[in-house]
Amino acid sequence: RRGSGEGGRSPRNQPGQRRFQPTTLLPRDPAGLARYAAATEPTATLEARARSYLAVNCAHCHVLNGGGNSVMDFQWQVPTERMRALGEVPQHGDFEVPGARIIAPGDAGHSVLVARVASRGAGQMPPVGTRMPDAEGIRLLVEWIQSLSP
Repeated sequence: RRGSGEGGRSPRNQPGQRRFQPTTLLPRDPAGLARYAAATEPTATLEARARSYLAVNCAHCHVLNGGGNSVMDFQWQVPTERMRALGEVPQHGDFEVPGARIIAPGDAGHSVLVARVASRGAGQMPPVGTRMPDAEGIRLLVEWIQSLSP
């Protein structure tokens, strides 16, 4: 019996509980779909970890017709080179970073994405729900941006 209950074990039916019925509503078996990678997942590539971070933390707004008022698209399935963020001039402030880009490939110091994630206050990202910058996430983004070819 296939299942993905806690710890990878199949859930056990309790008395009076409905039995699991496979769905036909999904386009394919979830077991075959790509998965987000945790920021600290040792077996995942740096690219997969960074793109997962952006997808989970940013793409709910930064997506075509999303809540963010910029053109970048951080959805998981969008190829990195088509995110509209690499080498792009920021539309909503440069955080006083000379020569700022949203993501400056190979140069995290000129990447406004890092400045926004690292700051709290006006222009911070995410804009709500956080009081402290995500130090682990910032390290991941810096490492990933530094690894990108200019």
